[in-house]
Amino acid sequence: MMRWLFGFFLLISLASCDGNALLNDFTSIDGGEWKYGEFVTNEVEIEDTSTAFQLSVNVRHDVEYEWANLFCILHIQHPDGKKFDQRINLILAEPDGQWKGKGFGSIKEARIPVALVKFPKKGKYTFQLEQNMRLNPLKGIEDIGCYLAKEEMTNDSTSVE
Repeated sequence: MMRWLFGFFLLISLASCDGNALLNDFTSIDGGEWKYGEFVTNEVEIEDTSTAFQLSVNVRHDVEYEWANLFCILHIQHPDGKKFDQRINLILAEPDGQWKGKGFGSIKEARIPVALVKFPKKGKYTFQLEQNMRLNPLKGIEDIGCYLAKEEMTNDSTSVE
């Protein structure tokens, strides 16, 4: 019960602190065991095609998670049905073994930047995360989801075309 309450208050505080976010989601992984073929799906309506957006992945994991990183496949579906797939490496720990995420007790939470993106068309975009580690099920990932917020445009912005 205490874990649920802590998670609820943490989620409320994070949501209230970030007014620029178009998407700031966490999806619970049943039993903290992420199986192959279980996709975490987030959708967002894009109205501004002239602005760059910071795309990140929100991860909550147990401190007993055995790895310093998390490989995922990020699937993005455009409003016209076009798809973009990219394998991403989410670094959860420093080289010395310290977790990058914050949190009390056995759960750590991190927001890991993936790319600065510019969307080519207005409409609904669907983001899916798929675990791509060598373990099935992957134990220790409690919640995961996407974060998307407007950012300043830079020369290293990536298009998701």
